[in-house]
Amino acid sequence: MKALKGLKILISYVREMKALRGLKILISYVREMKALRGLKIARQTPQFPLVVKQEGCKDMKDVETYRDWASLPTELLEHIIDRLPLIEYLTFRGVCKSWRSASSDYSPKNQPKAHRPWILFFSPTSPTKCFLYNEPSESYYNIEIPELQNSSCLASNHGWLLIHHDGSLFFFNPFSRTKVELPEFKHSPISDHVATFSSPPTSEDCMVFLVSRSDPKTFEINTCRRGENEWTTICCSQKQSNLNAITGAVFSEGEFYYFDSDKRVGTYCAEDRLFDIYEIVKHGSSSSRCLPFYIWRNHFGNMALGKCIGLNIKDLLMKFGERRISISVCGTTIPHRNSEVCIANERMEYDMEDANEENKRRFINAVWIDPQFIQLSPNYRWSS
Repeated sequence: MKALKGLKILISYVREMKALRGLKILISYVREMKALRGLKIARQTPQFPLVVKQEGCKDMKDVETYRDWASLPTELLEHIIDRLPLIEYLTFRGVCKSWRSASSDYSPKNQPKAHRPWILFFSPTSPTKCFLYNEPSESYYNIEIPELQNSSCLASNHGWLLIHHDGSLFFFNPFSRTKVELPEFKHSPISDHVATFSSPPTSEDCMVFLVSRSDPKTFEINTCRRGENEWTTICCSQKQSNLNAITGAVFSEGEFYYFDSDKRVGTYCAEDRLFDIYEIVKHGSSSSRCLPFYIWRNHFGNMALGKCIGLNIKDLLMKFGERRISISVCGTTIPHRNSEVCIANERMEYDMEDANEENKRRFINAVWIDPQFIQLSPNYRWSS
């Protein structure tokens, strides 16, 4: 396919399609996206050969004609879509108008929650440019996301990001650009906020949870349920909370958990509006509560420093063309064995060996994300 320059083509075929009257048609779908820049491809629609048997001819000669790829039947396109990984699916949507239209009405069915999340970096030099790092395949993808310009990510789960931008909060899927606005959040600017949500924003029981330090002596908890038009706020004193900087939050077994950089964890039951503070210990007594999830701290730092397979910090610095960087990473929750893992938020600084004080330090935001393409009706509303 000439339109898919720089891509390697994997040939697959669909058998016994009634809509194609028994014809066997070779369908190619795209693999290995390293050459793709910005998830943009040429708009020129390629052609494919269609071989037809001429009935009534003794020689049964094959006559070869040509049709546009854009004219493929919708039923066939749906079979292709079901077999495409995320990045290939995004490229599929860019081939031509008819393919994009088919993919708008029919999203991939097989999108299991990732056991190893991807990471999305916000470029320090371009306000709309980001790049994805696929940890399982160790691949980079450039992508333009203007909706994330001058934004900060507070939480990531179920394929959704919880974004704060210019005084507003909203859910956002960076692959489909789907957006779900939340009620006005009067705290602006947001600083030291940690958030999570109980389920996807499409669920009737979805609740958003934000916890922050409103001043040096007070912590504040804000919640908003699906269908509500305003936030519920409760405050607790520093003496009551006794927490250091909060680095993560997760919803599990009907409660919200939030933990600090040390060994303390808080719980909040939205039904009763009650909270408690606990100390995390390795070997508790028989009356001790067990955390229903694992906590991974410094996951990005360990990976970037080459302590596990994946991204190397030198590659990252070269990718941004910087000598000194400071990275803030928003965590997420992923399945792990028969439980879940909460990847904590992180903040760290990295310098090249030959860097000096004259080299300006660039500040970069990043977020772990479950790579899923999610579409909603344009009329979908949080409060509906």
